Amino acid sequence: MHRGAKPGKAKVDAKLPVASNLKKRLAEALEQQTATVEVLRVISSSPTNTQPVFDIIASSAVRLCGARIATVFHFDGELIHIIAHHGYTPEALALRRGLFPAPPHAGSVTGRAILNRSVVHVEDALADGTYPYRDFARAAEVRSVIAVPMLRDGRPIGVVTVSRAEPGAFAERQIELLKTFADQAVIAVETVRLFRGLEARNRELTETLDQQKGTAEILRIISTSPTELQRVLDAVVKSAAQLCGAYDAAIFQLDGESLRLAAHHGPLHPAIGLLIPVARGTVAGRSVLEQRAVHVADLPSEGKEFPEGSAFARELGHRTTLSVPLLRQGAAVGTIQLRRSEMNPFTDKQVALLQTFADEAVIAIENARLFKELQEAEAGRLLQAQENESRRIARELHDDLGQGLALLTVKMDLLRQQPPEAAGQFGARMQELMAQVRQLSSSVHDLSHRLHPSKLDQLGLVAAIGDLCRELTRNHGLKIEFTHDQMPAAISPDTAVCLYRIAQEGLRNAIKHSGAQQAEVVLRGTADAISLRIIDHGRGFDPRRTQGKRGLGLVSMRERVRHLGGEIAIDSQPSGGTRLHVRVPLTETASETMPQPPI
Repeated sequence: MHRGAKPGKAKVDAKLPVASNLKKRLAEALEQQTATVEVLRVISSSPTNTQPVFDIIASSAVRLCGARIATVFHFDGELIHIIAHHGYTPEALALRRGLFPAPPHAGSVTGRAILNRSVVHVEDALADGTYPYRDFARAAEVRSVIAVPMLRDGRPIGVVTVSRAEPGAFAERQIELLKTFADQAVIAVETVRLFRGLEARNRELTETLDQQKGTAEILRIISTSPTELQRVLDAVVKSAAQLCGAYDAAIFQLDGESLRLAAHHGPLHPAIGLLIPVARGTVAGRSVLEQRAVHVADLPSEGKEFPEGSAFARELGHRTTLSVPLLRQGAAVGTIQLRRSEMNPFTDKQVALLQTFADEAVIAIENARLFKELQEAEAGRLLQAQENESRRIARELHDDLGQGLALLTVKMDLLRQQPPEAAGQFGARMQELMAQVRQLSSSVHDLSHRLHPSKLDQLGLVAAIGDLCRELTRNHGLKIEFTHDQMPAAISPDTAVCLYRIAQEGLRNAIKHSGAQQAEVVLRGTADAISLRIIDHGRGFDPRRTQGKRGLGLVSMRERVRHLGGEIAIDSQPSGGTRLHVRVPLTETASETMPQPPI
């Protein structure tokens, strides 16, 4: 064997430990890199929860640093809290939990890392006479301790603390790994904070959008249905309950000395029209009297302050109550109220939203009032204009066209009596034309009567209706029994026209639709009103199927009666005939009354 062979073999043997050490370090680096990647994966998969991140940091720190235990702490600015741990025995964990929460102090490795905002490294806790937790170190069987602060913008928010069983310093690569873990913990905290902030913002935007949709829908209903107050109020209480998270919602309108339930959504007080007193002892009453929002967290327990309201709450089973007044021109016209079955006060945002709903309810109430006044005024003007126009047309038809046609008839008759000799067929033609003229004259007379019943002025209401009944019997074969009783000596023209027109329309409907062979008309007076009842024994109809589908006749009847402050009711059923009942109060108008000739 050559001597040169031995040095070569020695060089190969010397390289083996170096290669083995390099391979080991590469494996450790790969394991550390894998661990940090896994932490990032957990951060991305748990954007709203930091606990899985802290747990994997604690377990990875124990494994990669050859440690016995690892602890992740949170610092809230005053106290240190344990939020994750790994490797503890039950006894050691109990001792550790007994030390926290605690404020940071220089004797604690974790506290010193927070105070100094830097890594604190104790190579042998049992040999350090200043270390205050030697009993814990013995119980946990740990010697060396390192604490790495979690810093966000230079401010400590926590610490990663790792302890090993053996004394001695942590390797530099282990310290860098722990710094990386601390940075990742900060990233996790910040990610959760930002994500939760984004979720809160999204929830706020969603709530705001829902609120805007709710209020916009109510305004849409108000604009499209200005006279349908109930529909608006129903929409208001439904939206208020849903968007404010209430168990129950109600709108009360002021009605004399009481509050009347006008709209409701929820299980309490379902009876529309319910009256409660306007009293300081009720939440609704106090909000009206003091014209401010009244918010009671637990109404059943407020018997001294709200005696009536507290009794209601105990009986009905609700607790938190909020009432906001409906204010119009500085005066309360009602209140909107929310109730919850549990003690859960409404937020300031919900109180403000309920105020918006209260304002919309006031708009709806005011709109309905104004439209009603406008409709009444317009209806009165319309009816008066219609009657005036009818009178004018009647005069013109009778005085002008009627007389002109009569004169034309005379002239044509003379022409027939003395026809030209050359006109052999002229007489027959003239006779035909004369018949047509007479028919036209009769039609004009009938039209004049329909436009304005002149018999009302000449004979009075009773005689005019009696003549109408006879005429319809003669022309259409409907046997009509007409009776009257206790009629007043004088009736206002508006009342007379109203009742005559309704009798006219009601009987014509019977002829046209009922197929009846007989009918009854009853006109009766009392001390304060006149009633008209028309009964036919025809085929009848289902009023529910005809709502909103009747012609102008029924609309006109309702409008006439409503204008005079009267009442109208129609009772009918298939194969059961129809009963029309009208009651008009006896209130004299500014115009002169119409005397009733004796019958």
